[in-house]
Amino acid sequence: MYLRRFLLVSSSHLSHRVCSRVAGPARKRTCTTISGPALASVEASVAAPSSAAGFKAVSLLSTSDGSSDSAKKEKAKEAAKTQRKKRNMFEEQLENRRVTRVKQTLNALRRREKEYGVSITQADLVRWARRLDKDGKHHHAYEMFEWMEEKKMTFSPSELATFVGLIEKTKDLGEAFAYFKKADPDFDNMDVKSKNWPAYKVLMKCYCDSGVHARFV
Repeated sequence: MYLRRFLLVSSSHLSHRVCSRVAGPARKRTCTTISGPALASVEASVAAPSSAAGFKAVSLLSTSDGSSDSAKKEKAKEAAKTQRKKRNMFEEQLENRRVTRVKQTLNALRRREKEYGVSITQADLVRWARRLDKDGKHHHAYEMFEWMEEKKMTFSPSELATFVGLIEKTKDLGEAFAYFKKADPDFDNMDVKSKNWPAYKVLMKCYCDSGVHARFV
């Protein structure tokens, strides 16, 4: 009886050990076998929308850039069209007046801005004056700068350089130097980084080209 019970217990214990040895790895292998495809399936199901979203984002970005480029081109066309309109307006008014009436022309343009549907800016005036100067119409260009000065417009360093050059062409070098001195009384001709160095450089070129060895203070 005792022996039979011992054999039964031993048999049960042995069976448990065998099952543990077999079931342990088998379970791990089973889990590995099942979890592999399952994980891949899950990853695929997650990655697919992400990839699709990525393609969609790129597509939208491309469309956005295209629209932006199109808007920029359209804006540039409108700006060019407005510039032509203002230039034609100025030239039309100028042709109907004498050379000494440039100021009256500009006053008339200012009064008719609403009629033409445009706004005349200082940049427009400077651009037109430089074009007139390039075409040899120095007096026209000078009067435009003089009109801007009367309207208390502030000149940039490059604009001041253009103005003193026009003064030298329409009057003389002495008056050009005098105006420059008035515009920048503290100018240091030893400082090449000075704000108004471009204007001084124009005057020095005029001085050297003139051959006049006068001394301007």
